[in-house]
Amino acid sequence: MYKKKQKNVKKPRRTFNTRMIRAKQTYSTDEIAALLDVHLGTIHAWHKGGLPSIDAHKQLLFWGQDIKDFINRRQQDRKRPCKPDELFCFKCQKPRTPRDRTICIKVTATRTKIAGFCQICSTPMNKSIAPNMIDFFKGIFTIQTVHAENLLGCTNTCAISNQNQGDNHGQI
Repeated sequence: MYKKKQKNVKKPRRTFNTRMIRAKQTYSTDEIAALLDVHLGTIHAWHKGGLPSIDAHKQLLFWGQDIKDFINRRQQDRKRPCKPDELFCFKCQKPRTPRDRTICIKVTATRTKIAGFCQICSTPMNKSIAPNMIDFFKGIFTIQTVHAENLLGCTNTCAISNQNQGDNHGQI
């Protein structure tokens, strides 16, 4: 069978830089669409979803501050903050406690990450943390292994360095 070639479809953006929008300026739908690089239909959907316009004329005009407030509110409503004993599961789309409250800690030169598995769907979950918070998370979770290049600022660790692991290459 002949398979249709897919066109380059742009992935919809979920976050927008609202600092580009001037608060005391008015914007038409075309100007907003060009500024935020979205389709005109997106602006009309936002208008139907609560973005207030200045008046109800054929050419819709919006205050910059109203646009900023609307987009920031939508972006804030999507956030799902995790408690200290939770990691975010992307499959379940909810903060969850790792299975058996067991995590692995990986410390590199640029970031510190804790990883575990979801207790519901067994999907790997990750969370970036500050290097000085390792001792805090040791009190909350059972640490399975600690993979590290350097453990500056961490006291009393039983670290397995990436150099000593041989063929394992520091995998969690």
